[in-house]
Formats: sequence, structure tokens, C-alpha cells
Amino acid sequence: MDKMNDIKLIALDLDGTTLADSDTLSKRTQTAIESAIKSGITVVAASGRPFVMMPDSVMNIVGLDYAITSNGAVISKCGKTVHRSLILPDDVLKILGAVRNDDVILEGFIDGFTYADVRYVHRPLDYGCEPEYFEYTRSCHGKIVDMRSFLSKHRNELDLISIIVQFIVGYCRSEIRFSGGDKCIQWR
Repeated sequence: MDKMNDIKLIALDLDGTTLADSDTLSKRTQTAIESAIKSGITVVAASGRPFVMMPDSVMNIVGLDYAITSNGAVISKCGKTVHRSLILPDDVLKILGAVRNDDVILEGFIDGFTYADVRYVHRPLDYGCEPEYFEYTRSCHGKIVDMRSFLSKHRNELDLISIIVQFIVGYCRSEIRFSGGDKCIQWR
């Protein structure tokens, strides 16, 4: 029996794996994805990015209908959101309270869009952004002067909060997501 016939779904992480750079697929990877779709396998693009920043090179593949974005908080089919896992408003306030005395960079994802501290958007490399994502970071973020107030005001709408903290050796990006009372913390 051909084991390939048993495969029903392939979920592809994008950044640092499937993509050749921040926005493109190699021809070989694109051909493999198209071949999988033609053989009846459901292919899903998965990314920490919000949906609106998913690369066209991936999302324009005919038959690639599903995307899991915002680090798993949002599931889309054919460009329409079918599921969102919002952070509980009380948890947003707890997060903000936990970092109230710290000089951190904050990002918030709301319904497919990213909003970030203006310091990070203007100087992403100073805060640990990898060079290959410099242009992506500068282009995709709403520039917010007072992120704490912004996140508090929009606490009923947040898919994800990212916190970029400074350590002795530089900045480290950590993403914290709370959903339905279950805490999911990811450090990168």
C-alpha cells in the first residue's frame, strides 16, 4: 500500500522553513505543494503572521484554501475567518499589569492586523528583529505611540500580544497568548 495515499493534510510553517526568504517560495517547494493539492491532500499554511501579511507566493496557490495565522489564534478558509481565539479581556489587563514597570516593546494582533510600538516599527533591528524580516516588520505594523493604552482600549479584540524584552545581551522576542483561561507561552 502506498503510504502517500494515507496523507490527508499537510500543514506548513512558513517563516524560516517553507519560505526561501521572508516572502517567496522556491520553485521546487511550490511544485511540491501544487502536486500535493492535485493529489487530494489538503495543504494549510501556518504562520505567526497576521492573515493580511501572508505572502502572495503562498496564498495565490490554487487549492491552498486554509491558513492558520497569528500563531494559531486565527483560522481562515478562502480568505475569510472561520475561527478566532481571542485573549480574555482580564488576561490582557494582567499582562499589562505584569509589564507595567518594564521598558518593553509590545505588539497586538487584532483581526488580521498587527499594531506595534512605534519605536519597534522605526528601528526593528535595534529590538532583535532578524535582518531578513526588516522590511516586512516596517511595512506591516500599525505604528502606535502608547501601546499600553491601545491594548487596554482594544482588550476585547486581541488575538495575540507579543512582548519584546531586553536582556543583557540584547533583545529577545517572546510571544504570549492567553485564550479561554488556558495560558500558552512561547519564547523565541
